[in-house]
Amino acid sequence: MNAEASKIGRMPAADILAVVVLALALAVRIWAAWAERCITNADSSVVALMARHLAALKEFPVFFYGQAYMGSLEPLASALMVRLLGSTGFAVNLGPVLFAMAALICLWRWARAAAGPWGGLAALLAGLFGPPVYFQFQTAPRGGYMVALFVDALVLLAAARMAADLSENRKVAGWRFGALGLLAGAGMWSNMIVVAGLLAAGLLLAHGMRWRIWRHVRALGAGLVGFTAGFSPWLVWNLRHGWGSLEMSQFGQRAPPLDSIRNSWTRFLWLQDAGVPFLRPAPALLALALLGLAALGTWAAWRRRRNSSPQENYARAGAVLFCAMFAAVYVAAGINTTRTARYWVPVVPGLAVLAAAACAVPGSRLRRGVAWGVLLPLAATQGALCVAAIRMQAAAAEPRAAAYREIGAALERAGADALLAPIQLYPLNFALQERIPVSN
Repeated sequence: MNAEASKIGRMPAADILAVVVLALALAVRIWAAWAERCITNADSSVVALMARHLAALKEFPVFFYGQAYMGSLEPLASALMVRLLGSTGFAVNLGPVLFAMAALICLWRWARAAAGPWGGLAALLAGLFGPPVYFQFQTAPRGGYMVALFVDALVLLAAARMAADLSENRKVAGWRFGALGLLAGAGMWSNMIVVAGLLAAGLLLAHGMRWRIWRHVRALGAGLVGFTAGFSPWLVWNLRHGWGSLEMSQFGQRAPPLDSIRNSWTRFLWLQDAGVPFLRPAPALLALALLGLAALGTWAAWRRRRNSSPQENYARAGAVLFCAMFAAVYVAAGINTTRTARYWVPVVPGLAVLAAAACAVPGSRLRRGVAWGVLLPLAATQGALCVAAIRMQAAAAEPRAAAYREIGAALERAGADALLAPIQLYPLNFALQERIPVSN
């Protein structure tokens, strides 16, 4: 008992607080998953059907039903919870919670590597709730966004450590490259939006190798084998289906440059909007606060680069590169033409690491004080918005779920074998336990 107490006593105060924040993060995500147990969103209901079929071992879908560009890793997590807890909306919602918490732990370790224990705590506070759309996607499944958060954070954390070792001429085992490749390949299968994180990780490793990549052919070969294994579901499916994923991808559909930039900013503002009429601070204020912290963190990382360890510099550089590349991919690709904020969700952890750098990288006390003075009210405001939004959505979903049950009863009384309906009624499939198939 005394040994355990002394271990806790030796933990930095920031790490003890970080454990408390992680516990709070888990609690609020489980609460939100329960509050949103009435699944009435069409995308969430698709994941719910996939999870039920996977849990029953009826089939193994390679992609999100009806698409060919988002893999089934997140539905697999929901299937595990359905297998354990039964086929309920709450169990389905716990699937993304698993990946969201894994991503939050990786974010903490990434920010801690970049800016020490207080930086790790700052990043956790930034990601505890985050922008409302970011939080909502963590507690109700949409297909692959929480996997993208997890893969980006873990890949960049691992790449920063490996790059630091390489830069100091320490041996990096081939299995680490193989494991990194496997994770990257699985991430690409799940959601190709991870491409920005993979590009940033690749640049970190190349710099750690001093750009003498040819000297590490064996290690890179292990990484390529791992990537091929992780990406194999995508490759095998496309070989058998005429590369249909490429046809469905939006990466090649571009709007004019000015429209792309305008669309990107508009969608980033939507990321901050909880849609709560009685509690609506200007989304632009929240967006500018988050971007201001990220800019301040980038400046601090640059100023302190000569007085920092290789691991700190690579962890910070990973965040800067990731955010810059993510924004460039978003502006250049066709995803900015879709009227949704969902494609901005994966960039939030990178911005959180830069906010952590602003708060905790050694240097000016004024800069750190300003950063904490912005971060704490920002996190509190986002928390209030997220809780209000979840409550509002839950209140709207319960009567809708009751209406679905009434529709099902009416269809059964009428002796209906199936129902053709708009996509908005697709959740009837899960609500009615698939007794009457509903198709668009």
